[in-house]
Parts: sequence; C-alpha cells; structure tokens
Amino acid sequence: MQDPNNENQEESEQLFGNELQFLVLYSRTGNPIYFTKQDNQIINLGPIATSQELFFHMYQQKFAYVCCGSTKFVFYNYSTLNFIAIGSKETVHLLKRLLITVKNLFFFRFGLDVMKKVLLDGVLSNGQSLISPLLDNLIRLSKTNQSFLVQANCFEFHKNVISQVEEILQDVLDSNEEIEMVIVFQDTKLIGYVHTENIEILNSKDIFLLIVYLQSLFYNSSDIKKRNKSSDQEEELKEEKNEKEIEKEKEREKEKKKDEEIINLPSQKEDEILKEENVVNLNITKSEKNDLKKKINNRIAKNEKKSSKKEEKCGDFGSEEKIEVGDINEEIDNENELQKNNKIKDFLEILFLRTKKKKKDREKYLIYSNKINKDTFILFINKFKEVLPENIENEKKKLRKSVEIFETEKKSKISFLPPLISIVSFEQKFPGLVHFILVDRLNNKIYSPSIDQGTKGGKLIKDLVWDLFSKSQNYLMKGCSSMVLKVNEWCYSYNLWFEDENQNVIPLPKKLPLDEIDDNKDFYESLSVKLGLGKKVHCWELFTLYLGIVPYEICIEFNWELYKDIYNRVIED
Repeated sequence: MQDPNNENQEESEQLFGNELQFLVLYSRTGNPIYFTKQDNQIINLGPIATSQELFFHMYQQKFAYVCCGSTKFVFYNYSTLNFIAIGSKETVHLLKRLLITVKNLFFFRFGLDVMKKVLLDGVLSNGQSLISPLLDNLIRLSKTNQSFLVQANCFEFHKNVISQVEEILQDVLDSNEEIEMVIVFQDTKLIGYVHTENIEILNSKDIFLLIVYLQSLFYNSSDIKKRNKSSDQEEELKEEKNEKEIEKEKEREKEKKKDEEIINLPSQKEDEILKEENVVNLNITKSEKNDLKKKINNRIAKNEKKSSKKEEKCGDFGSEEKIEVGDINEEIDNENELQKNNKIKDFLEILFLRTKKKKKDREKYLIYSNKINKDTFILFINKFKEVLPENIENEKKKLRKSVEIFETEKKSKISFLPPLISIVSFEQKFPGLVHFILVDRLNNKIYSPSIDQGTKGGKLIKDLVWDLFSKSQNYLMKGCSSMVLKVNEWCYSYNLWFEDENQNVIPLPKKLPLDEIDDNKDFYESLSVKLGLGKKVHCWELFTLYLGIVPYEICIEFNWELYKDIYNRVIED
C-alpha cells in the first residue's frame, strides 16, 4: 500500500488509466448496480467492496481507501450501497468529496422513495439512462471547471448586471402565477435568482447540482464519452498521429532536398529561447520580467526596513519539487460542437431538492429548463403538481411565453459587462501573480479570473492550478492551514482561515484537528465546529499561483493584500 501524501514516491503503472470513474455496488451480493465504464476489472471489485462494509460497521467509518501505485480506490458506504471512486491524479480527500456529490446526485434525481427501493432491492431498473448523463458531466466538469474543482458556485458578474437580470426575472415571475422560482445561468455561472414567498430558498449545494443537471440536458453525452476515452484508446490515437506526422516530415524533407535548402540545427541560444516558451505563453517578455524583478526587489527592500516578523510555514518549503505538466490536456470539450449537435431546447421534469432551512429533507419539484442561447439557461421551479403525459407539451407552451418575456426584456435592458474579475486588473498591483481562486465556504461561492483553455498559456495555467489544488489538499489533510511551495518555475500558495462577524481573523492551532471530523458532513462546517467556532463564522480559502522568482515572504504578504483587494472590489456591499 502506498502513502498518498508522499509526493516523491515512484509511480507504478496505472491499472485503470487516467480516467476518473464512479461505481455503485450492491453491498450484499457485490453485483454492480451502476458503473460508468464496462470493465471486467471493475466487476471484480465487488467482493472487495463487500469486505469493506465489514470494516465500516466495525469501526463506524463511512470511508476507506486503497492505493495501488498511483491509482487510488476510495470506498464510501451509505446504508446498503457502496460507492467507489477510482482515480490517479485526484487526492483521496477530493475523491471523498466527489463521492458525496455522486450520492447526492442519485437522491436529487430519483428522490427518497426510489432510492429506498434501490437500497432494499439493489436494482436501479431503468435509472441508468437518467443518472449516466449527470455523472458523465460531473466528471467532465471536475476536470475542466474551477467551480467544480473546489465545489462552489462561481460568482463572476457585476452587481448592476445581477440587479438588472433579477429585475427582469421578477417581471417574468409576475407574468405567470404558476411560476414560483426563476433562476438564470450563463454556462456554469449563476447570474440571477428570484422567488415568491410560497417557496423557500434552495440549498446552495443543490444549485450546484442543478448546474450538473443543466449540463447533462444540453450537452451531447455521446460526444462527452468520446472525449473521455480510456488511456489505451488515447495511446492508439497518439500513435496514429505520430505516424502521420512522421510521414509528413519525410515528405517535407524530400521537398527540401529537391530545393537544395540547407537545414541548420538550432543554436544553444535558440534552445534557451525555446525553454522560455512557457513564459511567452503567459505574455511576459524579457523586459517585463526584468521590470518584475525590480518591483519585487523594491518590495523586499521596503520589507527589510519594517520590523522583521517570523512567518510560520507549513511543510518543507526549502526543497524544490518537480512537476510534470505533460502534454496539453486534449479532453477539454469543444462546447460549440456539442451545442450544434443538440437540437432539444426545453425539458419538463421532476427533481428532488433541499432548501436552505431543510438541508436533509428533499422535496419534489417540477422543473422547466430552457436553453435561451448557446450558453444561457433559464429554470422555472415550482412545488410539485401532477402533469399528465398528454399535457406536458401544453405546459411547456405556457412556460415558453414567459421565456419570451425574459428574452425580449433582456435585449432592451441588459448590456452585459466584462467579467467581474480579470487577472489583468491585479497584475500591476501584485507583480508575479499568475492566477488565484478565493473561496467563500460559508456562502459556497468562488471568486476567480476565468482561464482561457483554448490557448497554450491558458492550458498550462489550468494544469498548474489543478496541481496546486491537489498539493494544497494533501497539506490540508496533514493538518496544515497554509502552504508555500516552489515547483520548478512556479510558486504555489494556499491559505485557510476563519473570520468572526467583524472580519477579525480567528487564530488557529498549528495543526488542525482533523481526526474526528465526519467526512459525510460538510468538511469546513465540521472543522469550524471542531475548533469551537460554531457554524456561522466565515471560512475562506485562497489558492494563488505565482512566478517562481517571487520570494516566499512576498507571496505571503501578497496573499493577504490580494484578499483585501478582492473583498473591497467585489464582495463588500
């Protein structure tokens, strides 16, 4: 067995490839109820899952995990079901959180009555076709979307835009007495949300599940599966590409010989320029880099004049750690192509949601969802009422009229502004800053610049941010509330802290008490209670990526100033 916290251990061959997979097993017999990929190896895990149940009951634990090389198998027991996640790049902690989301998706889609039968009989009947698109999209978004990486709702619009949208949504709500709640999303970002007094505010984590649901409706699942290929298929594709490239190269060489062109190998200086390609991808020239060093040196000089304060660092920050960014991730979905292949525009279905007040109890709701344009979705949510199959189309027609009201007023009233947070607006004040994610765990929101994954620089940043998150979670699970780590040409930084209602930072112990935290409950809420702070204190996480030339002390200083800047700009009313 291998220690997942040991970053330097040698990686053995992966058993299941790089894909993140989910599997549900009926614990009494070990027969699979649902799995995302047909594989004899997965079916053979049945006996292992049933044996894990014995340990769950003996030690009153919900989770167990096994590591085989770099592949991690995380088992989550819920009543008579065992949920299993298999992954190699993800941390055990992240796989645990994802499994809880998977379990919630089952109850969100089928409700308590159906799930009771599944728990009793171990049969999902025809539910595979309903749950598969949800899990496929959850896996896809977990690999490509920042809000799904940290599992919080993205907040990326100016307050005046939100107020304009909600004003229009209120008109839509007033136009139809049958509608009790209206929500609008742009891609995976919540724009506006209004409701009547007859219906309670939804639990923020179920809004997160609604995003997964919307993505599963309006994205072509077959195309997603094509992009989530097994490692073997990916290798075959790479080999085919390589063979074609070799043939093309041979043809080029023949043409060059005919034209008697002399080909010189690149000089050492050119090699050095090529090595600096990563910096070029981030739009930083040599002169800008020199200017950056001057700014940082000035900052250091100012700090030396101040009284020196010892900063506590968690982990070994003296040694450098190597990262392999590898080939650019080819699994990023081409959203435009998926949109073109899907002609369905609206759905009327039953879902089971929790409210803000009743976090545990799910109620039945009638959900109408409509795709307004390529990346904007509107939801009408009502408490459940019976709609006969023959009346579904008539019900949709009524609701489409309300959608038309939104579309008409949107064109005349709303002028969408640029994203709320742009990394460019922070670069001057914080030289060397490449990217950041600020997470408000109390309100389940994230504040972060978007990453353009269509460019080489954007794809590189995406890979680095996912690696930063993975390493920070490893340190968090060791009981560390902060981390500063040099990784090749980059500097990773992470901070977790709590604030009281007056925005005063609450001191934390050097090592966080994680031993008795219930993994099945909200991690940050449980940690807050364990620390004796209660459930209502503010919990923040800040993930920052800097250029490696930025010293540790400056990273730590920048982090606090960056948080204050974000708070003053976009959070404070």
